[in-house]
Amino acid sequence: MRQILAAWLGIALLAATAQEPDKNAKAKESPVLLMSRPLGVNPGHKGKITLNGLRINDITEVISDTPGIKAKQSGKPRSFNPPKDFPKQKTGDGEVDVELELPPGFTGASVALVAKGPKGVSPPLAISVDPSPAVAEKEPNDSFQQAQPITLPATVSGAINRDRDTDVFRFEGKAGETIRVDVLAARLGSPADLYLSAHDGERRILATCDDMPGSADPAITLKLPRNGTYYLSLIESHDVGGPTFLYRMSARLEK
Repeated sequence: MRQILAAWLGIALLAATAQEPDKNAKAKESPVLLMSRPLGVNPGHKGKITLNGLRINDITEVISDTPGIKAKQSGKPRSFNPPKDFPKQKTGDGEVDVELELPPGFTGASVALVAKGPKGVSPPLAISVDPSPAVAEKEPNDSFQQAQPITLPATVSGAINRDRDTDVFRFEGKAGETIRVDVLAARLGSPADLYLSAHDGERRILATCDDMPGSADPAITLKLPRNGTYYLSLIESHDVGGPTFLYRMSARLEK
């Protein structure tokens, strides 16, 4: 009797397993959005952004579930090739354009977008909303001699455009001022693993940072020793670069 009961239980268990959908398998087929280009937008933004992701080649719709936000997929997804020997899980293997519109008075810290297609719906991607006007990083700025001038406070929207690229910025400071430099990249979905250094006017290193606790993004707080010119330098820790290796650098005085 026990053997018969065990057999029936085994058959019932197999039948239930066969009828139950494999949720993990389905999740592995669903689209995933990894990052936006640019990494952030301002309140009142109206225009195109590009989303990178995995398994997005057949998505048909991109929408926002953030109240008051308008989002519409523009055209069909395209293939995207990550840098050589770089994992596509960090850059995605596809990209798609989206028309995104935010109201001028939007006060949220981010907006959420999801992609829909025949294989399912992606998890939400949060896109940073920053009211600070951003200064575009401009090449060439690969050395101290070519350093891009900025005036604090400043938010710089930049990219490590190619392998072994260096971005250098210069600003004027006063003795006793404390500055805070915060780089947002990995926290916003960028594959860039950045290394930040601060230098005085003689190009001597004053401070460096590779990773903050719990994040691959760097940050520096520094008390300036004298009046004069200072430099901030950014490199990619693995000497990799490309169109998705974006960052937003904030440099400001601490009170």
